[in-house]
Amino acid sequence: MTDHVPAAGERVVLGRMSSAGIDRWIFVGSAVMALGIGGWALVTRPESRGWVLAVLVLMVLTPLAMVSRVWLEPAMAGRPAALVQKYLWRPATRVPMEEGARVEVVHRGPAAALEARGRSGRPVRVPLAVGGDSHQSRTPDELRALAAAVAAPGVQGGRSVGVLLQAQADHVEIAAPVPESPVFGGGSATWSALRPKGRRTGGDDG
Repeated sequence: MTDHVPAAGERVVLGRMSSAGIDRWIFVGSAVMALGIGGWALVTRPESRGWVLAVLVLMVLTPLAMVSRVWLEPAMAGRPAALVQKYLWRPATRVPMEEGARVEVVHRGPAAALEARGRSGRPVRVPLAVGGDSHQSRTPDELRALAAAVAAPGVQGGRSVGVLLQAQADHVEIAAPVPESPVFGGGSATWSALRPKGRRTGGDDG
């Protein structure tokens, strides 16, 4: 999370969130495995040094390829706001918040994420909160910026998801427990009354 308050017209960089240290253990586990296998191979088969080094590099780079950067581009000069996600190994995916876009909140394990899809192409996924042992959430300013963006006219699911993100911002602002967050089905009575049934929120309203 970040305490930076975005100014009007400023790109909102949405920092990474990890689930109970999973990212850290992926990197540590990969490094330990690479060193162990590489050391064993170099000792027992020194003639295979070339391919061993290649495998070591691949094992270290693979977790890096899973890391993405996500940001929100503000609406400017008639251009709609857009969610953008960039992986190391492929071009950025950009989903403008315009007619035909679709947003919903989805749950995978202990994490809740905002998923945005354009008329075609890959989705952009923005982690919103992590429960389990981690207890992390986006800041109120980030959540309100996302809420304003998804509530743009013509965005499917934008109305209900916007209400949910505003409720999440209010929840975080008073330092309420993350596991009881609106994105996990808890939180304010206002959101509870508006919340659709099921594990996904948004997608169908206009």
